[in-house]
Amino acid sequence: MKARVVSQLANHPSQNVFPCLLSDIRKEVDAQLRQMQSDMERTEEECVREAQAEMDRRGGVTSSRDYLLSLHKMDVEKTVAALPHLLSMSSQLDLDLLSLSSKELEVVLGVKGVESVIGTSSSFLRMVQARCEEIRHSSDSPSPTSFCSTSVLSAFLQGQVTADMSDDPVLVRAVFELASAQACSASKWRTSLAESWAFLEHMYSRWTEMEERMERAANEEESVDKLKELLSELDHSSLTNVSLRARLVSRIVDLTRAVVGKDLVM
Repeated sequence: MKARVVSQLANHPSQNVFPCLLSDIRKEVDAQLRQMQSDMERTEEECVREAQAEMDRRGGVTSSRDYLLSLHKMDVEKTVAALPHLLSMSSQLDLDLLSLSSKELEVVLGVKGVESVIGTSSSFLRMVQARCEEIRHSSDSPSPTSFCSTSVLSAFLQGQVTADMSDDPVLVRAVFELASAQACSASKWRTSLAESWAFLEHMYSRWTEMEERMERAANEEESVDKLKELLSELDHSSLTNVSLRARLVSRIVDLTRAVVGKDLVM
């Protein structure tokens, strides 16, 4: 509610009310604002130095693609630098700053250079939520998805990208860094990210337990019925593990043949 009021005022300012409100907001978070600007400026300078060093390494030549990638990386890293401050200010003001548009955020905080923060932070959340949905609807997919494996999910949760993944490595690394950011009940974005990240961690734990249990069964289980139950559990789960499934099937076949062989002898 408070964010909607501020949004309306930012777009349709009252000559009497809005300037006073802005002054109160900025005064309350003045130290945080200055620190955020400082962190973003330092991050931008570091990105420029890195891009220049890379260009020098290539003999002073850079492609359009490399230039655009360096700008993308700068936007992402500046957003990572700004978000902890914006979350802290949201808590302090009890105002969801990340629910504002880029233009509204600039007007409310009175700072420049935050125009990409809202869009980039939304990209972070969309990527994580898309991975959650991929797991939830994996059974609807006609073919196995590479993300629904412990190795790929483990890499994602550590901020890494494997050859099987199509995710932007810059975004994946950024989300990993932000996943442990302070909780902020005032921020819908932070709450949604925390819930989605917790879901992925839960699925990783669940898949790991399932694989360990089934690995033991593939080596030790003597009951064909029990192995068939495990195979059915794997087939109806969101986990994709082709080699483990093949081992369970092989164990079932071997045990069945042994039983048939005994019956023939008898």
